[in-house]
Amino acid sequence: MMDVKTLSGANELYHEGPHARQRRRGAPLSERARRVNGEYIAKARTLDHEHSRQADGTRYPGVREQVQGHLVGPVLAALRAWDLTGTRC
Repeated sequence: MMDVKTLSGANELYHEGPHARQRRRGAPLSERARRVNGEYIAKARTLDHEHSRQADGTRYPGVREQVQGHLVGPVLAALRAWDLTGTRC
């Protein structure tokens, strides 16, 4: 699996928030990298809710219920099966 994220000087990460005021080079990139994993997990949980069914045929629980119950649906499980280099574990 591969995804490419592009940032430019026009991106809000360069102009808003504490990371924008840091003198450390690449701070906005580090902030974006920090956010990406959470966004992928949230999207996977949403897809599980929208498209997956439980063994009894009922719809997979909503995102909040998945988090509270520590549930891992099929989409999230597939996402977790990939390591950081993009190869299967």
